[in-house]
Amino acid sequence: MADKLSYLEAVHNRRSIYQLKRSSPISDDRIEEIIHQAVEDVPSSFNSQSTRLVVLLKEDHHKFWNIVIDALKAIVPADSWPKTEKRIVGFRDAYGSVLFYEDPKVISDLQAKYAIYADRFPQWSEHTSGMHQYAIWTALEAEGFGANIQHYNPLPDQRAAEVWNIPQEWQLKAQLVFGALENDIVVFQGSEHESAAQLLKGVLVLCLQSPLRVEDVNLRLVGTLRHSWTDFGVLGSKINILQQQWASFVNANGTGETLPAGNYEWPFEYLLPGDTAESIEGIAEAYLTYTLKATISRDKFARDLHAHKALRIVRTLSANSLEFMYAMSIENVWLNKVDYEISIPSKAAVFGNAITLKTRFTPLVKGLDISSITASLLEVRECHIPNLTFPHDKNHRTERIVSTWKIKVTREEDWQSTIEDTIQEGWVVNKRLDLPKQFGQCMQDLNIHGIKVRHKLKVFVPLRNADGHISELAVALPVYIYISPNISLDGQRNLLFPPPRPSSVGTETAVPPGYGDHILDQLYQEIGDENTGIQLQPSSAANLRPDLDLLRPVIHTEQVSTAASLPQQTDHGDTVGSSAGQVDLDANALYELNRVPTYRTAIRTTLRPHSQFDNSLLPDYQTAAGSRDQNHRE
Repeated sequence: MADKLSYLEAVHNRRSIYQLKRSSPISDDRIEEIIHQAVEDVPSSFNSQSTRLVVLLKEDHHKFWNIVIDALKAIVPADSWPKTEKRIVGFRDAYGSVLFYEDPKVISDLQAKYAIYADRFPQWSEHTSGMHQYAIWTALEAEGFGANIQHYNPLPDQRAAEVWNIPQEWQLKAQLVFGALENDIVVFQGSEHESAAQLLKGVLVLCLQSPLRVEDVNLRLVGTLRHSWTDFGVLGSKINILQQQWASFVNANGTGETLPAGNYEWPFEYLLPGDTAESIEGIAEAYLTYTLKATISRDKFARDLHAHKALRIVRTLSANSLEFMYAMSIENVWLNKVDYEISIPSKAAVFGNAITLKTRFTPLVKGLDISSITASLLEVRECHIPNLTFPHDKNHRTERIVSTWKIKVTREEDWQSTIEDTIQEGWVVNKRLDLPKQFGQCMQDLNIHGIKVRHKLKVFVPLRNADGHISELAVALPVYIYISPNISLDGQRNLLFPPPRPSSVGTETAVPPGYGDHILDQLYQEIGDENTGIQLQPSSAANLRPDLDLLRPVIHTEQVSTAASLPQQTDHGDTVGSSAGQVDLDANALYELNRVPTYRTAIRTTLRPHSQFDNSLLPDYQTAAGSRDQNHRE
């Protein structure tokens, strides 16, 4: 995110943020890189570089603020301790801290060397420490962190020096606490009929530099739906689909109250119903937004004060939405021209991510050539205003091309003499299609309150015939674009993608895996017998075909459930099965057993009970199919 913000934008967006989470939008290596760059690039008087930094992350950060809690508990009065503890716990629950130290030896050396400025060097050292604090604070918030500066020194100085081997002469000046921002996005899993309610929690913060006379401090949550479209000009309807107002945070009793200077925090919470409509932003003809509105009511001779914060409601796929995980494919033959297959791994695509387009073209006539493929993502939006009477139509439909990709095709790079899993030859082209990352450029699929959005991936393939004539192959695949539950937005409403996380994410917050990820699931644990020399490695859904050499020795009449049931190879090369019944088969016999009769052949075959097994061979395909003729003659 930092490279997308100018310096002045980063300065403007910097805030003291206290509601922080114990997570990070960037890697620890990136955090360390920012700290090192600040140490090297922030100026200091006489190039003194007297600032020293200690970065504490995760458990070390947690341990530091426990040291602060222990030091404060010994000096804070008992009646004030609960409020103080709550504040320090808030710092402890963040992701990390940067401790700003000053090395007094550097200052004393400069004082001795430049005696004329001896009384100035301590002040100049404070200046460079402040610049370090501001530079790192701004840089971290530009990367997506929230942060705040604290000054609990010298309470934790001694203990921190002992725990992290910090030189005793260093003097602690400040502590920068940082962590991920409390998300202003509420995620619902599944449709409005199956998703659970979500708890919205937050804190209303008021910072006063001087006393303020107020009559009321209140907070509202408003969901606004607006249709704004017509063929003859702007015509719209605007309704509030959600209104929630909390009780007053100030007990003024109608007469007003004077709030002294200081910081005030009022927590609030609200249980959003499971059928809450998701936010709609980025299209001109309609929007659905949610806003938290805080108001400080004053007397009639003073203007009321207002603050607004946008809240986004996201509805994503549930863990059992498997119908969107199937591959979408079109396979057909254009007679006397081309045999083709065009597919995408799954119908569902994550907003801002990518779609993998896979194509195969086998020419059926000599001289046919393909030089390019054009893919376009089409967005179709339909709006309807119910139960209202307007002089114009109440239905509106518009289309737009979200993105277009030009794919170059050449015989040198894309032609395969034998296409995998087939005996055909032709062009095989696979292309990653990156989707837009801004809501103004693309919308998620939805169908709520008369607003419907859907997408199609249209593929155009010009076919050059031997005579020079151009024929065009055109197909369309439905695509369902959904928003990831791990979505994060910056100040410009651009998507921020979190760093890769381990695959052990809980299923309660994860959507179904796509095929490309799901094939990595292990189907079998490692099993084997130290006497056999045979070990089955973890397999995947993409490699379910067993090794013919492993199956050839025996076919058991019982299901193999343990390693002891595996066939064992003796020193003489003989095969010994653990189950009583077994049949020695060669490759031809095994092939016969794998032949599957047609449905009509199977239903006309006389059923034979298999209650008793012996060492006789099972009937081959011809024998089984031959019973059909006997039944027909009867």
